[in-house]
Amino acid sequence: MELLDGVSNNSEEVSEGVNVDYDMNEKMIGVDIDNASKKNNLEEIILTNLPAEPRT
Repeated sequence: MELLDGVSNNSEEVSEGVNVDYDMNEKMIGVDIDNASKKNNLEEIILTNLPAEPRT
């Protein structure tokens, strides 16, 4: 799921099968959920507790 335009420079697994993508400024730009269409109803996804600020 693309949150912002940009090129992923780094990814971090934040939960089993859930990866957050960061750009070169460590700004979160996307979320990848492995096999999401097989696991979840994708009509609505609510994101909570994800890093909102650049990591240090």
